[in-house]
Amino acid sequence: MPKNVKFDDDLKERLKDPEFKKAFDRISARLEAGVAIFDARKKAGLTRSELAHKVHMPVEAIRRIEDGGSTSDRIRTKIKKTLNIKSTERTDPDDVKPSK
Repeated sequence: MPKNVKFDDDLKERLKDPEFKKAFDRISARLEAGVAIFDARKKAGLTRSELAHKVHMPVEAIRRIEDGGSTSDRIRTKIKKTLNIKSTERTDPDDVKPSK
């Protein structure tokens, strides 16, 4: 890669590759879902430890999910119910539309 290439320009070029775009969209969706769960947890006034206790999961699993890690639909549903997240909120990577 040439020196002094701007990130946005490089990303725009790389997104032309269908395989890269697919991976980028998947990772972006997981990150957006993690941020939505983090925001809902904070709004509920819960620490990661408190949420982990409520959903019977290790604190590390909550951290991983909030940081964009993958999880099962069952766990995601359990967290959504605990945090009173409406199904319209972006907590499921499948809910996030691919980038253009």
